[in-house]
Amino acid sequence: MWSRSLLLVGLLACSGCSGRATDGQQTNPSAQSSQPRFALVTNGVADFWKPAQAGAAKAGEEFGAQVTVIMPGSMTDQTRKLEDLLTRGTDGVAISPINPENQTELLNRAAAETLLLTLDSDAPQSNRLAYIGMDNYRAG
Repeated sequence: MWSRSLLLVGLLACSGCSGRATDGQQTNPSAQSSQPRFALVTNGVADFWKPAQAGAAKAGEEFGAQVTVIMPGSMTDQTRKLEDLLTRGTDGVAISPINPENQTELLNRAAAETLLLTLDSDAPQSNRLAYIGMDNYRAG
């Protein structure tokens, strides 16, 4: 259940942004679409992400958004998938970076082009809007 709440918070945070600059010019190619487009990019293929995938689909239905869930097989695959999302003009991305230290440059590029949240695995040196998750060290 926490996964659905996590994704709803992320989608709500992203859905409040219109994709328009203050002068009325569109800043995001996907803003022309009738539905905002969001993506959840996991840190791998695992049953752990199944509830999050279901929550993302449900949130997309509830909020009238296109939601894509991507479960990459490696850091290279995650990088390619994130670059593809940016090329297509995705409105917001929630990502669990596989190697935050080595992906900071890519995450900063993503944050410059779209709304970026990190979840489950943080990238505190990146320009992400927020981290949704817990401190695994403190959690034991």
